[in-house]
Amino acid sequence: IVFPPYFAFPFMGSDDVQIGLVTTAPDHRGRGLAVFAIREIVRRLGRPGRRFWYLTDASNEASVRAASAAGLVAVGEALHERRLGSRRLGAYRLAPADVAPAR
Repeated sequence: IVFPPYFAFPFMGSDDVQIGLVTTAPDHRGRGLAVFAIREIVRRLGRPGRRFWYLTDASNEASVRAASAAGLVAVGEALHERRLGSRRLGAYRLAPADVAPAR
């Protein structure tokens, strides 16, 4: 799924795109389909100045490998912060890779 910027990701620019919810059916994993999909999204939607964001949990090794194999580079860790005491209204803050807290 490709998402436009919205309030939960204030570090995204107005022309940026987030690639998310990438999944492959279990019987088709290991064939490079996720890598192909990520590369194709970047190829089709890429233009000067546009950044692509791919958020995944660091423990999701398959997702991290797919993003890396597709040419994406880690820039930091998105840390969730509540708003008005609510997790649903919260937003993510980007901690740069060189200062992201260890998990």
